[in-house]
Amino acid sequence: MVAGVDCKSAIDLPSPKHPTLIRLPALCLAASLLALPLAPARAGTAPPSAPPPCAALSFDDGPEMTLTPRLLDILAAEKVHATFFVVGQRLGYSPGLVKRAFAEGHEIGNHTWDHRRLTDLPDDEAVAEIARTDVAIMAETGERPSLIRPPWGVIDTRVEAALRKAGLWRTIALWDLDTLDWLDDDSKVTTLLASGVPPGSVIMLHDIHASTIAAVPAIIRNLKARGFRFATVSGLAACRGGLPEGEASTVPAKSAGPALTEGPARNSFAHALEGFKPLQNFLQHGFGS
Repeated sequence: MVAGVDCKSAIDLPSPKHPTLIRLPALCLAASLLALPLAPARAGTAPPSAPPPCAALSFDDGPEMTLTPRLLDILAAEKVHATFFVVGQRLGYSPGLVKRAFAEGHEIGNHTWDHRRLTDLPDDEAVAEIARTDVAIMAETGERPSLIRPPWGVIDTRVEAALRKAGLWRTIALWDLDTLDWLDDDSKVTTLLASGVPPGSVIMLHDIHASTIAAVPAIIRNLKARGFRFATVSGLAACRGGLPEGEASTVPAKSAGPALTEGPARNSFAHALEGFKPLQNFLQHGFGS
């Protein structure tokens, strides 16, 4: 027991010094974060006219023929729009799901054809990863996606130049919170991490895990209880500006271009630990400390 938490569940985190995974008790780690100091709150209060906080739910690696329809049902019931970064070859396994998501007001982004790291590929293969996925998406939506999320968030200037030459370059959409749902099958951990995000965050989830789908209703409920509204990734800036929710889900944000070198390497141990910062905030808020 740590801070009243039963330390039974565990998650795997990649070790920077060993190719295997180290095993950490997830809820014990969550509880121990209660003892860490948070940054002091800014002085003063928000003006009464300030718009409510916003967040964007994003789902990678789908569609999945059984889980994605369940997720779409949940989002429809909650009246929440999200962004789906789809893997091109999976559209053939789950025909019609991207068409349905798009028709229901969700945003569709390009997550490459078969989830290979673009920086490991020669130029022609990297270009094909994006081009083939564009074609598959357009066959179901009639529109070329305006966002690319490279696998693991990894892209460099060489790949950028190749995509620009091919006329395929566009906004690179990363994330603010990695929920680590790809590491653990405990929906409670995913819920805790996602529920503590600061306003304006892009939350990364994966609609290929049953535990993630199970966590989504509680994530939405907890964020709504904090006063959050939801928008697509492209609509997040408009949502922060106070536009009505429907408009905020369709008004594209201005592209600031990709951040190619900021922050720890994606999929690294340091990057994995970044995900626990919102959890610390949520736990301290939830336990009244």
